[in-house]
Amino acid sequence: MVYREGTRGCRFDASSRRGAMLLRQTSFEWQKSNRGACPTIERLVSDHMLESQINTRDEWGGKFTIVCGKDDVVVRSAGPDRVPHTGDDVVVPKEP
Repeated sequence: MVYREGTRGCRFDASSRRGAMLLRQTSFEWQKSNRGACPTIERLVSDHMLESQINTRDEWGGKFTIVCGKDDVVVRSAGPDRVPHTGDDVVVPKEP
């Protein structure tokens, strides 16, 4: 299933958004046991929070990144153009 979102009408593959949502939720769970530190994807795998066969890349082969703020976790990938911070990025939660 493919969703069409964003101001440029870019196509987002639903499985990339689901992957980002899984990483975000897992990051919140990891933080509970790690005094709020921000995990890397590699750390989530090595700490057995993610199964090693879970795809940690978006549908275009790009890596997801995890960015932690004071009260939130944002997971993003550069999307199909592979250029960060452009209109086709996969970002969970969506930026306002």
